[in-house]
Order: sequence, then C-alpha cells, then structure tokens
Amino acid sequence: MAKNTSKHLLWIVPLLLILIAAGWIFYKFKNFEKPAIVDMDTDVIVPGQSKTAQLSSTVYIYNPNDMEAHVDSLNFKIYMDGQQYSTGRKTEGFTIKANETTAVSIPYTYDLEKFTKNFEKTQRDSSIYKIDGELFVDIWKFNSVRIPFSFEKNRPVFKALKPEIENVKLIKFGLKETIVELTVKMHNPNDIALSTEDISYSFVIEDNVLAEGSIPADKFFPKEGTNTITAPVTMNLKETIGEIGIFRKKYEGKDYSINLNTLIKTKSKDMQTMRLDIAKTGKVDELIETMKEKREENKKKKN
Repeated sequence: MAKNTSKHLLWIVPLLLILIAAGWIFYKFKNFEKPAIVDMDTDVIVPGQSKTAQLSSTVYIYNPNDMEAHVDSLNFKIYMDGQQYSTGRKTEGFTIKANETTAVSIPYTYDLEKFTKNFEKTQRDSSIYKIDGELFVDIWKFNSVRIPFSFEKNRPVFKALKPEIENVKLIKFGLKETIVELTVKMHNPNDIALSTEDISYSFVIEDNVLAEGSIPADKFFPKEGTNTITAPVTMNLKETIGEIGIFRKKYEGKDYSINLNTLIKTKSKDMQTMRLDIAKTGKVDELIETMKEKREENKKKKN
C-alpha cells in the first residue's frame, strides 16, 4: 500500500507543480496590462524638392507590468493633420523591461511631395503628427498578443529657406581661374530665427561638376526675415574643358545649376540641427556673353 502511495506521489507532485505554474501564467496573462506609448519625438519635416524623405521617429513605450514584455514586430502608419504619409513595419524585436519606459526608434520613408503640397497652403509652423499601429508582444513566449496603439503630438514643421538669385557676376575670367560671384537673397519664413554653418556650393552643367567649394562665414536669418549670401564660385576651365571655345560649343543653350547646402541651427529644443539643400538654375548663354565682355576688357587693358 505504501509503495502504491509513493508511486502516486511521483506523478501527483509534478502534476500539481505544472498546474500551479499554468495557473500562475494564466493569472499573469489575464492581468497583463497593455504597454502604451507615453511620448514621441520625430525628425523635423523640411519641405523641399525631393519626393520622399528618410525620417525617424522615437516612441517611448511604457510597460506597466511587473514582468518584461518582448515585442516581436511593430506595424505603423504615419499621419499629419489626418492625412497618411507613410506606412511600414519594424521587424527587429525589442524588450520592454518591467515597470519601465523603453525608447524605440522607427525609421520610415515619408511622402514629402504630398506633404509639401498640402502643408504650404496652411502657412503654419506646426502640424499634428500621429502614429497608429499595432505591437505583437510575446508574454513569456506562451502567446503572441496583438496590442493596437495610437499617439499624436503637435510637432514643428520647418519651412525651407526661400532663395532668390539677385546676381550672377563674372569677377575674373581666365582658363586657370574663372570666378563667378553669386549673390543669393534668402528669406526665412519660419517664426524662429535660424543660423547656418558650413555653407558649401557646386556649379553643375549637365551633371558635370565644374566647380565646388565652401563659404567660411556663417549667416544669421531673423525670424520671418531676410539675409543675403555672396558666394565666389571659382572654376578652372583649363582642367575641366581645356579652352573657352570648347566651353561654348559644349554648353551653349544649356542650363547651369548652382547648388548650395548647409547645416541649419536653431535654439529650439524641438528643432535639431538639419541639412538644407538649395538648387537654382540659370542660362549658360548669359555667362558666355559676360565671358566675352570680360575677355574684351582684358585685351584692352593689355593694349
């Protein structure tokens, strides 16, 4: 009789332990509180000439449970003022520690062309940014739970500086050194002051870069104000095309593009340092005419 009791205990005890563990897991599962987004940061949107932009948002997810939650994947949609501009999926898993908030970075491709068309009509400096989606959470690897989420926040939208070329002047003409002085007036339409640093430029005709360099001086642009940038564009025509006659034959009737890019800084905590690209075009024929005039001036000086 004692032997039979011992045999029964051998399987009853493990079964009880399994039932207790299963009950504890079931209790934890039934009482599991959904993690939720409590805050969000996102890259400042800069309307421009590109059709898309590679942006990133950071969502802060709070886990109110006393056990960690492992997120297998995350699906999301990005909205601005109720309009959808991006959708995507984060497949790289992450863990939210118990009773803690975890920062999760979400990179995505943003429909910048669509946003620019819609936003420019509003003339506002901010927009309601919203992220909708769902988390797939493993609770102790026993079950995958779908947790929908939604969070919105008013975020700044940076309006690109509006450039206007005031003058393109030939300062010096020569095969080894030709200097074209570019004067650009730029208006800051934002309600916050901006400053630039590391302004660089390139002079391009049909994808051929004839000159590139940088402007060492930083510039300040008051809120809703204007400032002027003067860029000396230096070209070595001998290295790029050989002689002025070839320049005329090769590029006559074409357009040139002067590209400026710089870092934009503000004192706002919500608007981090960002890169701004500006491109303006002009007619090569206008430059050729000024080159002819400059060459004639040089001949007269020699005589």
